[in-house]
Amino acid sequence: MLYDVLSSQPKLQVAEVGLDRRWPDAEAQQLFLLEVLDIAYILERSVSLHCVRRDGLLLGMLKRQGKRLPPLLWHGCTLSWESARQASKMGVILSFSPSLYSSSLAREERRLTSLRFALETDFAQEEEEVYDAYLEKHLVAFSQLTGTSSDALIRNNDEIRAILTNQSPAR
Repeated sequence: MLYDVLSSQPKLQVAEVGLDRRWPDAEAQQLFLLEVLDIAYILERSVSLHCVRRDGLLLGMLKRQGKRLPPLLWHGCTLSWESARQASKMGVILSFSPSLYSSSLAREERRLTSLRFALETDFAQEEEEVYDAYLEKHLVAFSQLTGTSSDALIRNNDEIRAILTNQSPAR
């Protein structure tokens, strides 16, 4: 069914699939994830990975897939530095939300930009003005943390968006 939906709608990508310790049946989660990764690879679609307390297991699964991986974005990434580096070496784009600042990964500061990354808000409200302020606060905080200009961060996000959606970056 997923294959049929994705193949009939070429602009769709796959979001929020992965492993979560809070949910039952870890084996079924793994099998479903492998199936989704395979479909996304075949149809050249990106996948946003969701992972809660299963980082090592997910990294192992991705490593076993080898070159047969679609473009991947690790949503809300708060991995350890070593795990983040390992994921990045496999081509995974690490997506940093404001939850980054309360994780041990934030201690890496300037080294964070040596990895493939994007910024996200994981924003749950609907008011656009509130979102704009929230995004600006995140941009400023990440800019200060890493010593990277807000303009460079915005350009980076545009480039990552182009990779994930199979489109040309905005110029």
